[in-house]
Amino acid sequence: LTLVTATLTADTFARVSELISHKAANFSFFLEKLDNPNWLPHLDESGYFTNLPEPEPTEDGRILYRYHMPFVVLTRLARTAPRAVTDILKTLHLPDNPYVGDQVLQCMAKIRDPACIKQLGPLIAQLSENPARTSWLWIEELFKSWLDLGVFEEVFALTQGCLNRAIDSSVNQFASDSNVWLVKQVDEKFLANLALQRPFEVVTVLFYALCSWADQERRKHNESELSDDAP
Repeated sequence: LTLVTATLTADTFARVSELISHKAANFSFFLEKLDNPNWLPHLDESGYFTNLPEPEPTEDGRILYRYHMPFVVLTRLARTAPRAVTDILKTLHLPDNPYVGDQVLQCMAKIRDPACIKQLGPLIAQLSENPARTSWLWIEELFKSWLDLGVFEEVFALTQGCLNRAIDSSVNQFASDSNVWLVKQVDEKFLANLALQRPFEVVTVLFYALCSWADQERRKHNESELSDDAP
């Protein structure tokens, strides 16, 4: 604890790095106690926020997902050191791991600096690309946080991403009712309430979502015609 709370120097960092590399309990203790944002750039340079855990197939055919423990520090410091945390978040390359995605969303929801939030566009895009990267629980928390701050551009970017990913997933032959449920949640909990305040943005989001749906339907129709005509 003395090393963690001491003034950060190259020697301190080297000593802590050695301790946490030899024992998992030391690493957990370090992450639990660290509240000094000056450590973040050094941890980032040392690779603590890269090589995020990918889905792991098991011998019995299941998929194992793991959390990325260093993200605990980012979430803790997101409110008090938003710029340092944002500098790390905007460089992440997310795996198709909902545990990691939810950690990232939780961290993003803690950031209260609008200037920092506006830098998270590429991360929103990554989270929207694949429904396997997040769960609705933390998407909803992020919506609430950003609406409270009035960062509507990012709210609508996230909304568009949610709708588009539901539409894209719906064409999969193994698609479930979860896509309909996601669209319903976005509509009832956010778009309906925003329609009076931001009618143009709501209409724009719905227009592009409908365009995406029409494009998917057109592709399905064309593929069906090709299949019917095949020898």
